Amino acid sequence: MPTNLTWPLPEDVLVDADLALIPWSQVRTIADVREDLIAACNDPRMVRWTQVPHPYTKDMAEAFLENPGPECMRWALVIHARFSGNIELRLGSAQHRTATFGYNAAPWARGRGAMTRAVRLVSEHAFSHGFHRLVIQAAVDNAASRHVAEQAGYTFEGVIRGGELLHGEFIDHAQYSRLASD
Repeated sequence: MPTNLTWPLPEDVLVDADLALIPWSQVRTIADVREDLIAACNDPRMVRWTQVPHPYTKDMAEAFLENPGPECMRWALVIHARFSGNIELRLGSAQHRTATFGYNAAPWARGRGAMTRAVRLVSEHAFSHGFHRLVIQAAVDNAASRHVAEQAGYTFEGVIRGGELLHGEFIDHAQYSRLASD
């Protein structure tokens, strides 16, 4: 395990079979990315479980397609050349070498294990560059996101009561983590 943290992480393309994670700096090279992003963000499950504004517009998509900022690394999920979601790793603490995940799968990419594979790929990439602990939080009732964490080898740690204000209501989060030594 590396003794020093590399941040931001190298912008590598990460690949597992038919899934490619394209660094966000290259997202505009994906055909029809804006249109697919808009369609994904207007999906009822995306609206239900995320802070993504609804209705999601062309201007919102354009803003999101820009650089995510210095404390966030983002990749586009691409399956068979189509934008299929995104995954983010957000720096928690450089001193403690921690980060948190955020992820969203487009409707056409769900139920195929793609997000689980994406979490595994980004986790290994992060651990190989000095991260010690990675965290996933998901709404307690969001069975799909919780399933991703569990299938990716993350350990359930407990419930964070009232962890997020979502659509005017405080909701509980299930917290999962994985250590580089796991």
